[in-house]
Amino acid sequence: MGVSILSGAHLGLVKKLMDKMKGKEISDCLVIVGGLIPKADRPVLKKMGVHAIFSGGTHVEDAITFITENIQR
Repeated sequence: MGVSILSGAHLGLVKKLMDKMKGKEISDCLVIVGGLIPKADRPVLKKMGVHAIFSGGTHVEDAITFITENIQR
């Protein structure tokens, strides 16, 4: 699941998303976040269960490589 957030509300929105996923017992989903994510917030997102964070300037190839290496088939 990919989430792109440019509003600055990433911590609250991702927490709601992860709580909903836990409530539905969805644990086998790769979660990636992109957008304007400050470096200080990245460890918080990782602790919530986000697998990868792709901020502005990320090369598309890097995102594709991460997804293909980590997606469960």
